[in-house]
Amino acid sequence: MSQLLLLSPKDPFHQPTPEERHKILSQIARNALSIRAIDDEIQKLMRQRRELENQTALCTSVLAPVRRLSFDVLASIFHQYVHSYEGDPWIVAHVARSWRISALALPTLWSGIHVQLDPAVLTAATATTAPTQTHRR
Repeated sequence: MSQLLLLSPKDPFHQPTPEERHKILSQIARNALSIRAIDDEIQKLMRQRRELENQTALCTSVLAPVRRLSFDVLASIFHQYVHSYEGDPWIVAHVARSWRISALALPTLWSGIHVQLDPAVLTAATATTAPTQTHRR
């Protein structure tokens, strides 16, 4: 750490000499360089931290209990979700790569289509498209 130049506390109106002014300006320049070097080091450490956090997250996900489920167990869970609860197979297919591979390998998940319509919209649509009947006497 470089030595800090202090002005005389006895005279608050002291005007620095040209030599003192040069030393003060040099000190300011050295401080600015040191600050930039510290900022660069902080950025480097932050990148290292993010990399370590990403590696930790990956390692943690590899150890997750759900990864130990066999294809048969996943298939049973997916069938229960899709067929018993009228779930969307695309939801399970978007959870993880292994789930997508498993879901796409199960044709029975994709054998039906569940469409849920709002009764008010259905009634309005039917009323406007239904043919009108005229009775002649």
